[in-house]
Amino acid sequence: MKNIAVVVMCFLYACNSKPIEDCNIPYSIDIWNLNASMAYSISYQVNNDSLIVSFIDVVKGTSNKVHAKALTQTERNRFCNYLTSFNIDTLKEQYINPSVDDGNQEIVILKLENKKKKIEISNIHQENIAGLFKIVNDVMGDEKYKIKYQ
Repeated sequence: MKNIAVVVMCFLYACNSKPIEDCNIPYSIDIWNLNASMAYSISYQVNNDSLIVSFIDVVKGTSNKVHAKALTQTERNRFCNYLTSFNIDTLKEQYINPSVDDGNQEIVILKLENKKKKIEISNIHQENIAGLFKIVNDVMGDEKYKIKYQ
């Protein structure tokens, strides 16, 4: 009997949950996932219309687009609503673990309307950025180029 009550409550909650609201604020996200020891980087560019992933070979000096996708309205709203869920001005310019010389290194540039923030991350977890990386990975769907971030 308790199981039935739980299922009914979950169903009612799902029916009453609000859909993602339309968000028409201009934004762009640039992410560079740097792998200096392997001499390559992966660039992620997101704006109100698209997600583009490029592989950058540092040795050859080449950049190749490896994934491109037009965003659906739902995906646009997901990025926009996430970026507006916190004040990007509260993010620090650097999140660096001084105990580690190599490893995960990312540069993130966020533009939201007339605000711009550049963040450098090296071997440290930052919750707002982790949430953003999760959305990029979910929207992209390509396992090979997902951002690996702990």
